Amino acid sequence: MKINKDEDYNRIKQCLQTSCNSGNNENNNNTKYDLSNFNKFVFDENILIKACLKNKFEIIKCILEYHSNIDINKFDSYGRSALLIACEKGNIDIVKYLVEHGSNPNNCNNNGYTPLMKASKYGYLNIIKYLISKGADFNAINKLGQSALTIAYKYNNLDILKYLIDYIINTTNNFDYNKISPSLNLMDKNYNNYFFTYLIDHGVAVNVKGKYGSSPLMKACEEGHFLKVKCLVEKGANVNHQNDIQDTPLIYACEYGNIDIVKYLVEHGAIIYTYNKYHDNALLVAFEHRHINIVKYLISKG
Repeated sequence: MKINKDEDYNRIKQCLQTSCNSGNNENNNNTKYDLSNFNKFVFDENILIKACLKNKFEIIKCILEYHSNIDINKFDSYGRSALLIACEKGNIDIVKYLVEHGSNPNNCNNNGYTPLMKASKYGYLNIIKYLISKGADFNAINKLGQSALTIAYKYNNLDILKYLIDYIINTTNNFDYNKISPSLNLMDKNYNNYFFTYLIDHGVAVNVKGKYGSSPLMKACEEGHFLKVKCLVEKGANVNHQNDIQDTPLIYACEYGNIDIVKYLVEHGAIIYTYNKYHDNALLVAFEHRHINIVKYLISKG
């Protein structure tokens, strides 16, 4: 169908923008237009982002094919790009099309969130695999200190967690386990314990320092999570590690009152009378927090 350049190009522009601002179904209009001068029109600068929000693949293809001046990597005022949205929506066809037409798989918003992190959060393993094949950085860290691996753990996406760990191990020559060890410091006692042991069994460094110099063992003691404490110690966690204020895992255990953890640490070499920068040791901390059973036990150990 041949169209009038002055009248019908404006109709096309209006049709596209109306479609991008309307319902979720793709425009199934099969009418063929002569779009040779399409790039002369000035569209809403966020039209591509809007099309991605609505999962309108045909509109996206039309915009990118005929509007040469559009910035495919642009972020809107909400920190969203076309590729970030496509990864959040889980549309692999749109993701591939955007990357093939110049979307940067490592472009991050002001919070440091990358497309790979979005796919990891929402559980799209197929998109994870594709983005990595196109050079997405699996070690990128956002402003919350999260990586794609950490996010997979946080949102219980075990298939992505396993894939990322296996991929890193199998493709990195001089693999630095500290690259994925920060995830240990984000593990919450409510998370699936299988995730924790999977990381540990695949060699994640158990003595990595987290915020304020604390170790994963300290966090496990703070949580009162005996099985994690046991797993970490068995894998070589330092029971006498000291953080920035010289607290030890035993001091943490005494503060939070878990007698089983206290006994386990002492039996595995924890030093009772190590002082922190405030001149407190495990016994004093237990006494200050009125954990009398722990006080009696520590005294019995001399």
